[in-house]
Amino acid sequence: MINQVKGIFAAASKFIALAALLTTTTAVCAWADGFPGNVYAMTNAAANSIAVYERGPAGILTPAGTYLTNGRGTGAGLGSQGAIALSDDGRWLAAVNAASNDVTLFAVNERGLQFRSMAPSGGQTPISITIHEDLVYVVNAGGTPNINGFRIRQRGMLEAIPGSALPLTGQAPGQIGFNDDGDVLAVTEKGSNTIAIFRLEHGVPTGPISWPSHGQTPFGFGFDKRDHLIVSEAFGDAAGATAVSSYGVSESADLTGITGSLKSGQTAACWIAVNHKGTFTYSANTPSATITGYAISRTGELSLLNADGISAALPAGSAPTDMAVSRNDRFLYALNSGTGSVGAYQIASDGSLGFLGAVAGLPAGSVGLAAR
Repeated sequence: MINQVKGIFAAASKFIALAALLTTTTAVCAWADGFPGNVYAMTNAAANSIAVYERGPAGILTPAGTYLTNGRGTGAGLGSQGAIALSDDGRWLAAVNAASNDVTLFAVNERGLQFRSMAPSGGQTPISITIHEDLVYVVNAGGTPNINGFRIRQRGMLEAIPGSALPLTGQAPGQIGFNDDGDVLAVTEKGSNTIAIFRLEHGVPTGPISWPSHGQTPFGFGFDKRDHLIVSEAFGDAAGATAVSSYGVSESADLTGITGSLKSGQTAACWIAVNHKGTFTYSANTPSATITGYAISRTGELSLLNADGISAALPAGSAPTDMAVSRNDRFLYALNSGTGSVGAYQIASDGSLGFLGAVAGLPAGSVGLAAR
């Protein structure tokens, strides 16, 4: 009898453990899928804050509150991409405070954002930030431009990484970003038409190695899942001259051109978004009030989705800037700086865009967009 009772308890314990594992796995998968999810934008106001939007199953956004960064924004555009960044696992959101020279880290949960910590940016006028696992790096555009790194410690405290503050050799940085593996940092340098590449070992960078951009005014970029670097080129805002280039990045931080300055006929493609499958990328052409879509091949070649370079035509004066793709690759969101709104688009299987609507209410000078 005693052995039978022990057997029953053992079986019950295994069942409970299995049920707990399945529940945990289901919760993690639902969180990782981000369906439904959220979209985040930064007001960049004097009392800087993050505006949160709930994303419904059909991609429609609903305002869900604002959260103070406890830092100060400039109230005007930063001339950068990536003023906020969301971690791959959706746990953390980082933001720059360009007027107070610091950065803020939030914990992300289903209820919204929770302020966790702030840290000096390690320079002047932080304009772009990026996250990979427990690493956070920021680029400062003021004074002597530089990069600086942090680790996310217990309870979301930001801890400066010794030896991570390195100067840039180029001028007027536009964005900082990790590759998919987290062992490369790239920085576009608009003023010198260069791309700086840093290698990381144990979170500490070496470099930079400075490479000439194929086209003029390299601005925003993204890495696809095969670590091809996709870069927008504004060409000094010359009418109809804008383009996008792609590069391969080697383990030794060498850049190899793949597609050089594929022109779209639009103007000032400054902001760019790459989907998570690495099959499509989109550029926001601010003066043209258009979005251009490109297909990405497995080897990194780019091709226009539309011969005229227009995947989405926005109302005049919309001035689209930052963009973000939802974690499930079904929706593209664009921050319209001219109208203080966020536009939503459904991404079809061929990469084409269908307009879903827009939600207004952001102040002038809002920058940065992230989605899950």
